[in-house]
Amino acid sequence: MATGLPSTDSLMALARTKGFQLTDRMAQAIEEAREVKRQEHCVRMVAFRRRKKETREKLREEHQQLEQQMKRCLEAVRNDIGVPVGNCYLSKMQSLQELVVEREAIQCHNAALRDAIDQYGHCQRLLLESTFSPVVDDRDDRMILPGINEDGWWVCFPRGEPSFHFYPFSKDELGSLTNSLDPGFASKPPSSSFVGTLFGWEVHRVPLLSEPSKPRSLHAWFTKRLNCSLDEALKISIETERELCPILATPMDWNFNQRRDVVIQSLQDFNPMLRVMVHSIPGPKPLRYLCCVRRKQWELHDGRRKLQLSMMIIDSKANKISREAEGPQSGTEWVTEGGAYATLTEVDDTTIDVTYEHHISTKSELQAAHLLVRWCQCAVRWEGILLPSSLLC
Repeated sequence: MATGLPSTDSLMALARTKGFQLTDRMAQAIEEAREVKRQEHCVRMVAFRRRKKETREKLREEHQQLEQQMKRCLEAVRNDIGVPVGNCYLSKMQSLQELVVEREAIQCHNAALRDAIDQYGHCQRLLLESTFSPVVDDRDDRMILPGINEDGWWVCFPRGEPSFHFYPFSKDELGSLTNSLDPGFASKPPSSSFVGTLFGWEVHRVPLLSEPSKPRSLHAWFTKRLNCSLDEALKISIETERELCPILATPMDWNFNQRRDVVIQSLQDFNPMLRVMVHSIPGPKPLRYLCCVRRKQWELHDGRRKLQLSMMIIDSKANKISREAEGPQSGTEWVTEGGAYATLTEVDDTTIDVTYEHHISTKSELQAAHLLVRWCQCAVRWEGILLPSSLLC
């Protein structure tokens, strides 16, 4: 261990270079000074280690005291604080256990209700597909009980909403309509249409047409890159189709909390990739539209995949004539133009680019502003269902 003093040999060598001899007594004095220095250093190190050990012991004792205090607090929460339930008192832990058991029971009950609803819907479709005689009221020659005739069938709704007669589409009719899944159909937002960013979504909007000869139409795009694989996005989209299904048109006084009241019925299932549906938005004057739902996936030139989900409002001459024959007494407003398209492009195994496009006819700039806000809610809701909260970007 270095002490900062030169050794005896080095001092004697230094003395010889200076021309004089170092005596044995002088060398012994130097060695004694070095020994004293070493002993002082040892004493300091022993004191340092003792203080360090004492500090460690104090920290260990404090840690044990805090653990004991935490255990006492937990025990007090479990046993000391009671919650009145009937004529007895339950601890908070017991109350929590009761709530968990009750929640499990409610979930089981909800699952049973969903199964019953699905079974009811299946039976309803079977009834609509079968032919039976309509019941006619003597006071009115209109059909009271929804039935099926050779050209179509009556579609009924809950809560006393008016029914309508639906003329089914043939595959040729759907084939003659504009296919929203054609590669050249999806449009890109103009560079001048960017209006801002909302929760990471880039929002583009085309101004309303002001020409009186053309109907007003709101057209908007929402784009974002998400940390999710294409396979996972498709899986979740299919499992939560009803929750993710966009509502293409809504009344002015409609809000997102009323989504659960929207009636969605499948009228024709050609295959899992092609269906015809009807949406009915309840209100003082129900708002309805027929739509064609398509899904398609293909591979790009570089090997990446692309998935598109589309919902386009459709109409036919037969259904239009049927609505006109019913007249305004039906109390229903029908939307005949509009659509929504979600395009998911694979970037890599864990990332996708999402483009959500929505367009609909509108009556005023105020209604367009309301619709734009609701479409933003739809995009954010879709992202929230698709991704866990910790992965939202």
